[in-house]
Amino acid sequence: MTCSNGISDKPTHVGDSRSLKGGVSPSEDSEGVGSPAKEDLLVPMHTIYNVYDITGMTCEHCAASVTAELSELDHVTDVAVNLTTGAVTITSAGELSRRRVAAAVAHAGHRLAG
Repeated sequence: MTCSNGISDKPTHVGDSRSLKGGVSPSEDSEGVGSPAKEDLLVPMHTIYNVYDITGMTCEHCAASVTAELSELDHVTDVAVNLTTGAVTITSAGELSRRRVAAAVAHAGHRLAG
């Protein structure tokens, strides 16, 4: 069924391109549906935040090294380092293994506290 503004009221499902367009109807989309120039949008199902304490981080270079290593882990979407507290918040689209996090931190020359 279609309402008066031309937008279908059929439910969309995760993975259906219509569900990822934020409610824009094909007539409102300037590039149109199925345009080869448009990249597929990836939307994570959930976001996970993990906070770890890291010993030995004292400068911006330390923070940059830890950030670079942790950013390489699968599913990581963001890394935020707080030099004052030594805490690192890792945002990911999937579960992270503490062992892999510890290995990445060790590769940067630091270690997880506790």
